[in-house]
Amino acid sequence: MMEQRAKDLSREELIRKYAEADVFVLLSKNEAYGIAVAEALASRTPCVVAKTSALAEWVDDKNVFGINYPPNISELAELIRKASEVEVGDVRIPSWDEVNERTKRIYFEL
Repeated sequence: MMEQRAKDLSREELIRKYAEADVFVLLSKNEAYGIAVAEALASRTPCVVAKTSALAEWVDDKNVFGINYPPNISELAELIRKASEVEVGDVRIPSWDEVNERTKRIYFEL
C-alpha cells in the first residue's frame, strides 16, 4: 500500500486504512496520549509502539507490543511479524479524563 499522510485522508478513509492494516506501527519518541494507537485498536488492528512517553502505557503484549527506542531493525521486524498474527480482542481505551488524572498524579508524585 502506498504511504499516505493521515491529514490527507478523510475521517472515513483513515478509519478504513486502520481496519485494512495488518499492523499499526508508531515509533514516535514523544507522544502525550497516542490517539492513533487508540484508533487502530478500535479498528481491531494490533499495534507496535516505541516504549517511550505515553506510548509505553499502551503496551500489554497482547494487542500492543513495545520496542525500545531507537528500535533495533531486526527486533522490530520480528515484533511486526508477531503482531500480524494477533487478533485484537476487546480493548479498554482510557478516556481523556482518565489520562488527565494519571498525568496529574505523576506530576504531583514527582
